[in-house]
Amino acid sequence: MKKLSFLFVFLPMVALAQDKEQSFTIVGKAKDLTPQPNWVFIQYRSQGAWQKDSAAIINGKYTLKGTIEEPVIAYMSVKYNDETDGEDVTTRASRDRTTIFIEPGKIKTKSEDSISNIKVKSSLAHVEYDKLKKSLQPYEDQMKPLIEQYRAYYKAKDKENQEKIEKQLDEIDATMKEKVYGEYVKNNPNSPISMFALQQYAGYDLDIDKVEPLYVSLSNKVKDYPSAKHFKEVLDIARKTAIGQTAMDF
Repeated sequence: MKKLSFLFVFLPMVALAQDKEQSFTIVGKAKDLTPQPNWVFIQYRSQGAWQKDSAAIINGKYTLKGTIEEPVIAYMSVKYNDETDGEDVTTRASRDRTTIFIEPGKIKTKSEDSISNIKVKSSLAHVEYDKLKKSLQPYEDQMKPLIEQYRAYYKAKDKENQEKIEKQLDEIDATMKEKVYGEYVKNNPNSPISMFALQQYAGYDLDIDKVEPLYVSLSNKVKDYPSAKHFKEVLDIARKTAIGQTAMDF
């Protein structure tokens, strides 16, 4: 089996900036949340770098804007003023952070109870992302108690049982990659998130013999994404440095 550690770090990211960017606007509602946040933040990758925007939540509404080269995953979070309803508010990841898939155009969002319960409209990419997350859930449910056990063994410095848990987690993760990410790419070669799914499938220990056929199966539209072009460069290097071939000088 021909594997190669993730090579993205070796490739120049400035080349991605040559692709045409398109604007997006997120029009969001975040009213009557408990507690009520005052600011919303977004972070995503574009032009080979992290891009950020923020907006005040006024009367339960906010607007975020930016430019992207393709559909991308975005990380959203909220912030509270020093006091909300007379009490200090401590930020909690499970309540105050979420991920959405954004694409060019106008996107509407609505949050109930907390930003983590965000609902997204007018983004086909996010619809597909939701489907993918639902497929992942059974495997994540299997991992959760094992992770708790691992933490307990770690505190107890029980390396033998740590290794046993690690093996179980690796097995679940490998199955999840094949059954969820791999199958998604095979069945949805033209999806706006198929390149994202392929990146998750490839991981940090890229198996060229498994990953390359999935890349080849992608539609021409997806292959034209900047991330797909960059990924193709990674595959080319992986193929050239596979076992039995001369390693490249970086």
